[in-house]
Amino acid sequence: MPGLRRRALDRLRAPLREVGLNTVAFAMIIAIQQLLVFPGLGRMLPPAGFSQVILLITISTIAVNVIGGEASKVALIRGEAYRSRALPWDAPRIVLGGCALIILAVVVLAVARLLPVPIAAPYALITVLGILRTFGTTPDKHRGAFHRVVLAHAAYAVGAVGGLLLVPATGSPFTPFLLAESLCVLVVLIIRRRHREVPLTLRRTRAFRGTLRPYLGLALIALLINAVTYLDRLLITPLLGAEALAIYYSASALSSSLALVTNPGGNALLARLGRMPDARRRQVFARGALVALPLVLLCWGASLVIAAAGLFALYPGHARAALPLLLPVSLAAAFSNASSLLAPLLQRFLPVRRLLGFTACYAAVYLLAVIVLSARWRLPGFAWATAMAAGALFALYLAQVRATARTGFRRAGPPGSARTAPADPVAPATPAKR
Repeated sequence: MPGLRRRALDRLRAPLREVGLNTVAFAMIIAIQQLLVFPGLGRMLPPAGFSQVILLITISTIAVNVIGGEASKVALIRGEAYRSRALPWDAPRIVLGGCALIILAVVVLAVARLLPVPIAAPYALITVLGILRTFGTTPDKHRGAFHRVVLAHAAYAVGAVGGLLLVPATGSPFTPFLLAESLCVLVVLIIRRRHREVPLTLRRTRAFRGTLRPYLGLALIALLINAVTYLDRLLITPLLGAEALAIYYSASALSSSLALVTNPGGNALLARLGRMPDARRRQVFARGALVALPLVLLCWGASLVIAAAGLFALYPGHARAALPLLLPVSLAAAFSNASSLLAPLLQRFLPVRRLLGFTACYAAVYLLAVIVLSARWRLPGFAWATAMAAGALFALYLAQVRATARTGFRRAGPPGSARTAPADPVAPATPAKR
């Protein structure tokens, strides 16, 4: 009996360590932004300047998530296919193309005078460096070396603190982000030079088409989800005014801080699922269905407490106006965090077309609810619309997870593929042991 217990603990030790280290790494970036950089800038800048920083960094975050984040995910999903064929990862081609697209977009916006020229270059650099940071640690996640990710993100935290102190001297509110991304990418480059267990290349391999196809699908899903997730910050000003943006941000800034646990947990789960044989999918789906609803309740309570504490501690000037928003924004955060833990199961085993359908429903519910509820109940209606949309996506995910746990499904081809029958063209005929 003691031997069985010891073996069970040994099996849990590795995944728990991965989740723990990835949580620490993720927390270093999110915590330094939400607890230090943004509150600090909010005290230094007038409301109009602070709103501009929120808007531009939000757009940059969407680009980083869609290009760097999804390239990282598809590389983790496809890692075993490359290893089994002794091929280097060619996902950096996707990252390079995305960075070129960002630079072109910023140049066009600056020429069209939609983006002030003095901030165009640093803004493009912040976004490109963020993409490189996000993808650059993917080989370490694939190998389970999350301590290297912690090291890189520690450099980000150091740069953010130093940059915030330099804002009065530079006069630019983007200094913390630029210095943080620069130091982090420098550390990532040093790590990649010293640890080459996973070979990377910019050359196109014969596996590239099988990687690009699921990436495009996952990137489209991420674009829709990120656009809707951050659309609140983009829509509040034209719908409800600039003051409403400051109030809503003060209520929601820390409500999603549980993502410090769930996002790294989801990334670590995706990395492990990428090494898992298809035969175990019903087992993991059954476990996901079992914990989903209790997880929502747990996240809602924790998020509500954290959001209230953050509001009164960091944004006391908006506390009175933002207090009615705490319940819906924390509920939206609870649904989003639970969905982020179910998403790796669907990304690993389901075709992209089905995920796109879920995301399209999510976007439709969000836009309709925001238009109707904000027109009738102003800012509280806007907040409840966000919670309604997040709940709709969670319900779709949970329904799919339960259906799969109960009945299973046909093999869907390559993980993340839009097709349903063909096998992975670059995978071996007999799946490699994961």
